[in-house]
Amino acid sequence: MIIKIKKLEQLLKEPESEYLDFKEKFSDNGSLIRDILAMANSRTLHKTRFLIFGISDDTKEVVGV
Repeated sequence: MIIKIKKLEQLLKEPESEYLDFKEKFSDNGSLIRDILAMANSRTLHKTRFLIFGISDDTKEVVGV
């Protein structure tokens, strides 16, 4: 799913949570699958979950993929 810039700006203001996770880059070591499964199994009230790539974990700066 592609989100609009306004939604991305809103999500960047939020902390990571059961429905929101930022990744700086793709990982080949299985952690992506683990993160997807954790989000899918979370008991959050949010129906939509976001796994956003290209965002620095420390600063939330957009670094690209």
